[in-house]
Amino acid sequence: MNKNLQENNQIKEVNQMLIEGMQELMGLDDLCLIMEKADIKYKVEENGKVCLKLPTLSPREIGRIKQIMDDMLGESGTRGAALRMGRSFFEDFFKKYGIQIGLNSLEYRMMPVKCRIKTGLEKLSAQFSAFSNAVIKISDDDEKWYWVNETIPDCFCESDSGTLINDFSVGMLQAYLLWASGGKNYPVQKTFNTQACIIEIGKKALG
Repeated sequence: MNKNLQENNQIKEVNQMLIEGMQELMGLDDLCLIMEKADIKYKVEENGKVCLKLPTLSPREIGRIKQIMDDMLGESGTRGAALRMGRSFFEDFFKKYGIQIGLNSLEYRMMPVKCRIKTGLEKLSAQFSAFSNAVIKISDDDEKWYWVNETIPDCFCESDSGTLINDFSVGMLQAYLLWASGGKNYPVQKTFNTQACIIEIGKKALG
């Protein structure tokens, strides 16, 4: 398969996973209402699954989705929904791409926990950078790992629209850390400015 075609198919699959996560959380009727109010082209298949007509969601479309969800759920409700969608997304993503990016390899599973976590963060950031044309980098110090998205669309800087993606990313990373550590929870928190979204992950497990 042509490399560009394969990448486009992967981008479409990942965006579809996002929509399916929203549908699982909110139900068909509420999701269709959000899609219509946000002016996003979609279709409902015979099996009741909502599918995007275009391969990807633009930053402005994501911003519109957040505003509508805020109106329906309140800001705290939107944040909780985004966290749950992120956790659900990691499960679907792992089933689809875990082997491809090496998260199921014996070499990876035999690494010490902290090394395994950082290696997995690097693999995930590389994959999501490719899927979204973002620049996501991983760094760390003695106390924390840092997931740094250096590509912030202008419309995210103008408002808090980007918090939907940030909260989604926190939920996804929470699920990854739980899986990679064999069931331990780690502190995960976001910071945001006009240059980058930074998610900080404490290296000491909670509890």
